[in-house]
Formats: sequence, C-alpha cells, structure tokens
Amino acid sequence: MSISKLLVAPLLYFISTVAVAEWTPTEPINPSDVLNSAGEDRASGEYESALQKHLWYHHNALKHDPSQYGVRLSFALSDWADLASKYPPALTALLEEREIAEGKVRNGVDGYSSSFSDFAAINRRLNEHEPVVQLFKYLDREMPENAIETARSARRFLIKSKDYELYAKYLDPEKEISRIQDSYLIELKLKEGTRYES
Repeated sequence: MSISKLLVAPLLYFISTVAVAEWTPTEPINPSDVLNSAGEDRASGEYESALQKHLWYHHNALKHDPSQYGVRLSFALSDWADLASKYPPALTALLEEREIAEGKVRNGVDGYSSSFSDFAAINRRLNEHEPVVQLFKYLDREMPENAIETARSARRFLIKSKDYELYAKYLDPEKEISRIQDSYLIELKLKEGTRYES
C-alpha cells in the first residue's frame, strides 16, 4: 500500500472529527431542540447539517438530559436512518457508530451494556438482526457475566432468529413477572392521571 493511501484514511477521519467538533448547540442546551432541528434540516435538504446534529445528539444528549435515553435509541435513530437513506455519509456515520459500540462490547469496556443497547438499536433501525444475535452469542460464550447484563436488549433478536434455547437460558421468570406488574401499575397510574386532568 502506498504512503498516500495510508495517509488518506486518517486525514479523512481527522476532517470528519473536526467537522463534528465544530458544531455545538446554542446555550441553553436542550437535546430535544437539537433533534427537532436535525429533523427540520433533513426535511429542507440540509443533510450535512442534519448529520452533524444527529452526531451531536447521539454523543451528548444523555449528558444534558438523561431522560432522553429512550428517545435516543428509538426516534433519534429512526430519524438518522431516514437521513441515511437519502444521504450516504449519514449511513457511513451510523455504521461507524455501530462498529464503535460493537468494539466496546467485545472488549468489555466500561459501559458495555449501554454500548450493546446502542448496537442493538442501530441494527434494529437498519433492519439487521443477525449481527446482534452473533454478538450476543459471543458474549454468551466468552463473557457470560456480560451476557446476563445485555440479555434484555438481545431478546427480540433471539426470538426473531428463533434461537429459543439461548433466549430461555437468560430468562428470569420472577423478574419478568415483577417487571410486567410494575409496568402495568405505572400504566394504571398514568391513565388515572389523564382521567382526572380531562
């Protein structure tokens, strides 16, 4: 490989990193506003600006508002995947985030559980289930303790791949029943609150 080719990849990475680092939201920082702005940019065809905002949101939203956790892994990634269908650099960036998350999981880096959730959510938005199954099988084989921590995020993928034996291995019926009961009670309280407010 020529020296020029060896220099191109790091240079492109540096340029893209600098571009990401240059965009920051105005104070006060509201991650929801950033995500909404990314959607507006996408709708108006300002794809590069939308991508920069998606990257900022993905990397920083939880630092400013931990309650964005669910939105970050659902609506935000869906919007990013929509952008990726129109703008190839957005797909490249999404695939890079997936690789980073997978690397953290495989190396047992601190936060591997949230990295697994990121990996699973990105694959779900890309409609690719098999990579999640394979990564979970790796954890099951090489890092069983980590597999326990990530099993919940892997479940839907294991069911889709019909790997019921592995699914059942990490199923804790008592915890599941307790979780379902808690969710049901929360739903009841929310419905009661809505009824009284109307």
